[in-house]
Amino acid sequence: MPSRRKSSRSTAPSRPSDKVEEAIKRVQDFYKMGQKSLKEFGRGDTYGKMEAAAKDLGVYQETLRRARVLADPEHGGYTNRELKRLYRVMRTYQARIGPSHVIRLISIGDKAKRARLQLEAAQNKWTTHRLDAEIRQRFGRRQKKAGRTHHLPDDAPTLRYEFLRLS
Repeated sequence: MPSRRKSSRSTAPSRPSDKVEEAIKRVQDFYKMGQKSLKEFGRGDTYGKMEAAAKDLGVYQETLRRARVLADPEHGGYTNRELKRLYRVMRTYQARIGPSHVIRLISIGDKAKRARLQLEAAQNKWTTHRLDAEIRQRFGRRQKKAGRTHHLPDDAPTLRYEFLRLS
């Protein structure tokens, strides 16, 4: 009878806690990328610099921009304390909340509401799709914060014209 050998498995995580730790590591790396970029370029004029930095890191420019937002608590990102709380919640509920989840969570300006939603996402092990739906349901669609502000005309004939033009 041939002896049975233990098959060598890939290095992929096998236990749920390993997968959670892997998700935490991905969020930590994403946060560090944002911190490094903020240190290197600051918050001012980054035109042209971001594209080169993103290319050097092997990520899209938008990915680097989001990492910078995550790492900037003054502009809606996470503090170290908030990240540690997130990691604790992830470990407690064995939830794999990755950078994609966190990117969506930073769109919530009220940090108390964000903390409640991330707790609920961890407890229920939401996908990013479900988290998106929950954010839309609770907070509505993202508000436009850039571009030209549109003003309504003061007089009735012009207002009627604009209304008909847009219909």
